[in-house]
Amino acid sequence: MSGKVEALRNRILAEIGNGTLPENSRIPSRNQLVRKYGFSRSTVDRTISMLTAEGRLSGKRGSGTFVLPPPDGAIRKLFISDYDEQNTGSRMKNRFFRKMECPVPMESIYEDDVPLHFAELTRPGAAMIWYCPAMYSLYGMRILEQAGIPQLLINRDYLNYDSIATDQNATMHDALTWLLIEGGRDLAVISYQPTPDRPYLYERTIAFFECAARLGGRFGSNAIHFRDFLDPAQEIAETGRILFAGNLNVRSIAVLHFDLALPLVTCGLAYEKIPGRDYLLMCFDYVPALLNYPGVCLVRQQFDFMAHEAIRWFTERRKNRKEPFRERIKGELVIHPR
Repeated sequence: MSGKVEALRNRILAEIGNGTLPENSRIPSRNQLVRKYGFSRSTVDRTISMLTAEGRLSGKRGSGTFVLPPPDGAIRKLFISDYDEQNTGSRMKNRFFRKMECPVPMESIYEDDVPLHFAELTRPGAAMIWYCPAMYSLYGMRILEQAGIPQLLINRDYLNYDSIATDQNATMHDALTWLLIEGGRDLAVISYQPTPDRPYLYERTIAFFECAARLGGRFGSNAIHFRDFLDPAQEIAETGRILFAGNLNVRSIAVLHFDLALPLVTCGLAYEKIPGRDYLLMCFDYVPALLNYPGVCLVRQQFDFMAHEAIRWFTERRKNRKEPFRERIKGELVIHPR
């Protein structure tokens, strides 16, 4: 499909989706479409032919071309996107649908390549599962939404799309309750700055401060460390010096991003500060290398449960259910006994 044909097809589908071209209505003539959209007559002809072959339009000789009612809604092919280009296919199929569980063909797509597959993804009968999608994929979600394609977001919560995600507030409440009981109410927190590259940190950061306030956590000066970590080694060393070599005297430390936890613990060891003895650490994610440290609480997000719920979503959408699908699953606390 040429770029111009795809662009015109998406615009017509968008007008069908938003009601500008209601079902059973007659669309403008080909000459009117040329003037309206600014494409050539050949591009218009090819686009109309494609939408007719896909069952979205129907031509009646002498009467014009009409918008067909939506298809039956049954899912006939499932697409799964992932942010990991190397392991997309095997990981996503094994995690969400084994062959015996999925009665329709599946295809895995690297998230950055989704725009290259819009022609396939917007065909009637397609459905899409987005695994931890970035915010830049909202454009692709909008294209699929306009085409009436069912979509499910895993561990992200954008707009009003169907989604299955970690219950940030309930999980944070449990994790911080442990931390404040074990380490005391004086808190320090370390995290990346929330950015569009790490959209989950927006909700996680809000949940952290709201829960800390409800549970009576206290923050002294130099206790809040939100950084870009463009130079992780240097910035972890600076944070560690404040926490472990100064007079901060905080025993409860929260880390909101997994790849900062182990470097921070390692930095603490350089100052002879040991988890469980000198401070307590809560990491809102799962870091296997920290499993053997006492005084560490790790949050394990329940991706297996999310996969189970994704199967339920798939089954309900195959039955053409229209209700919003939004599930929140509390993370599991993994705590080494002290």
